[in-house]
This record gives sequence, C-alpha cells and structure tokens, in this order.
Amino acid sequence: MTRQKFQELIDCGHEIEFEYDGKRFSITYYEPKGSPVISFCEFYKEITDVETFDQLCEVERYGKKVIDMIESISDDDIDIF
Repeated sequence: MTRQKFQELIDCGHEIEFEYDGKRFSITYYEPKGSPVISFCEFYKEITDVETFDQLCEVERYGKKVIDMIESISDDDIDIF
C-alpha cells in the first residue's frame, strides 16, 4: 500500500488490520476527553497512542516503522473497516 493511500484511509477514520512477519496488527481510534487518538498495536500486546498520521508512521515494532510495514504489504492483504 502506498503512503498516500494509507494516509487517506487514516484521514477518513478507517480502522485497519494487517499481518506482518507472522504477527497481526491493528490501527483503531478513540476519543479520550473529546480529542481523537490513533491507536496502534499488535493484537493483545502493547498499545501506542498518537495524535497524527506522521506520528503513526514513525511508531516502531520489532525494528520496523509502521509505514515500512504498510508499504511492504499489498492492498489486498490489508483489512479495512
């Protein structure tokens, strides 16, 4: 998936699930105290909350940034809700 398409999905509030290196990850949203937050996590593991798309792209797991994971996966292999 391209960075541009990924940003469009995030900007529109789509929730995303994908598999990378045998692990399942998700990107979701919530609004603590009325301010939207983007949450990234490996299923059932540590959650990282960020406020912007650029911050999300820089989150790392297992030495890989989220944007690097996303760009290495085909659009067909990403679940979009």
